[in-house]
Amino acid sequence: MRHETCAKPQQKPEKMHTILRLIFLAGLMVSPWVSKAQLAEIPFETYGTKMVVELTVKGKKINFMVDTGATQSVLDSALVKSMDLGIWRTQKVGGIGTVTEYEKTLFQYPSLNDSVEIPFVPFIAIPISEDADRAFDGIIGADMFKKFIVEIDQDTQVMRFYENGTSLDSIAESYTKLHIRTLFLSPFPFLKTKLVASNGKTVRGKFYLDTEAFFNLGMDRSHAERHGLIGSGEKTLEYPIRGINQESTGEMALLPGLQLGEYTFPELATYLHPGELLLSNIGPKKNGLIGNGVLQQFNTIWDYKGGALYIKPSQTFTTELPTPRSGVGLKTQDGQVVVRRVLKDSPAEQLGLKEGQIIVSIDGITTDNILEYKKILYEARSPIQVVVRQGIPSTDAEGELLTVTLPMQPLL
Repeated sequence: MRHETCAKPQQKPEKMHTILRLIFLAGLMVSPWVSKAQLAEIPFETYGTKMVVELTVKGKKINFMVDTGATQSVLDSALVKSMDLGIWRTQKVGGIGTVTEYEKTLFQYPSLNDSVEIPFVPFIAIPISEDADRAFDGIIGADMFKKFIVEIDQDTQVMRFYENGTSLDSIAESYTKLHIRTLFLSPFPFLKTKLVASNGKTVRGKFYLDTEAFFNLGMDRSHAERHGLIGSGEKTLEYPIRGINQESTGEMALLPGLQLGEYTFPELATYLHPGELLLSNIGPKKNGLIGNGVLQQFNTIWDYKGGALYIKPSQTFTTELPTPRSGVGLKTQDGQVVVRRVLKDSPAEQLGLKEGQIIVSIDGITTDNILEYKKILYEARSPIQVVVRQGIPSTDAEGELLTVTLPMQPLL
């Protein structure tokens, strides 16, 4: 998510309040007794590739998704209004091939574990609650992330926050260090790495690191073709991609050879965006995005100010990265989980699954929690049974049932 020009402020934070906080923070920076140590440890939940943590804003506990690909943090606009956070100005936000103008709150001071305050965080107010599939009401962007050194431990499902400047000699002793950079006007981190083209040619490039992106790798199709990463005859899948209140359709294709430090992923499903839209929004002269399909294979330490990302394979590390298997997308509608989409020519389509059918069970499990169903579809590597109710209003419990067995084999 990229942010552009802003309108003039509508109102400003209280000056004395801001000055006092600046004095307090300046005191912390020079105090000789402040230790460079761990500040907080908070658990996170994983939903597919999404990581969700709990923060406190103005006394209210709120679930936030961790998104290094968002330059600024986000809070649901309904919460912004109900919590009376106040509006500072408007700001343009770049998403999936689009730019939309949203309101931006006054400075807030969210806290970790109700103890460590994060100063000067204005939230972009976006109507997240309008999307019933979300397991969160806010997004931790790079603007909040960069205020700390952050360790994401996939093995124990916790995040540890350290003061910037903390010595990582013992913490990152067994990690591989990668050099990352950010641009002056954007804290969105990127690194230099390389891909191996189908003709064996090595293609070097700069890739942003995006923990929100569900895919392994994302780039514009024109860029992939120009560098010989995909041929005209390569098999692809038409694939919709969804951001916060934004949606677009591109393709999924298998690309060879991503190198990340000393680790090589020999083949990975890659999202190809049509035209030049993806690159135009993520910044000039960048080659694409490395998503959480890759990043969650590692325990990571993010040191923005030190210009480093430390990686160490997690206990579940694999080079066989996620690839489309089910061909089915889900959504919540009228309190029920229904089929959002079915990929064209997929086994799911051939077996009779259609948009709008109501999910009765997946792999023997019945729930109204869409995230549980999505987790099954994301993780399954062997055939699963899906039962749907079809051709009836959502309130009719006597409709015809259809039972299918999805093979869950790679679609690419």
